[in-house]
Amino acid sequence: QLSGVAPRVENYLGDRSDAEVVDELIASTPWVLRDLSVSFQDWKERVLEQDVASIDIVIVGSGAVGFSMSPLKLGRPFRESSRNRPSDIDLALVAPDLFAECWECFREFERRRRLRMDYADKRRMREHVYFGHVTDKTLPRDTSPSRSILQIRSAAGRQTELRGHPVNIRVYRNRTDLRDYQLQSLRSLRRALREAT
Repeated sequence: QLSGVAPRVENYLGDRSDAEVVDELIASTPWVLRDLSVSFQDWKERVLEQDVASIDIVIVGSGAVGFSMSPLKLGRPFRESSRNRPSDIDLALVAPDLFAECWECFREFERRRRLRMDYADKRRMREHVYFGHVTDKTLPRDTSPSRSILQIRSAAGRQTELRGHPVNIRVYRNRTDLRDYQLQSLRSLRRALREAT
């Protein structure tokens, strides 16, 4: 099953270490914005429409490299918005203040027993918070952090380069947590490649 796509992924990885691959992924202009007429930093400022000193945006996933590196969709090419079922855009927000606000929101909802999650989802959410990230889909709606994330998602979706693509957001406590998450994902990818051969 992976034989047709594994060479694309293996060529991308080359003989670089996991740290080298992840550091390049985080620092580079993402594949989906390869034809951008302005700098990636200018693009981020347009999307954030606010204080860019407190939030950084990194595009990860297939939008970053042009194909999926998920073991479940390994090597699948990024699908443009003009096609059926366009690829998602995965935005990683490195935003310590927003992360703290998300965490406090979870705690407040849990204290009031208003957190609408089953036990397994709560456990997963707590684990994610422990490792320094929060997914947009787990946040209670109509709260201050969910509105902030919605504003960023809407602004990103209005950008010509991302129009028509669903946008997912994960908020990270700091750059180290983003890097650790990407390293863990890359290790899972390498494991899947080894098992496929």
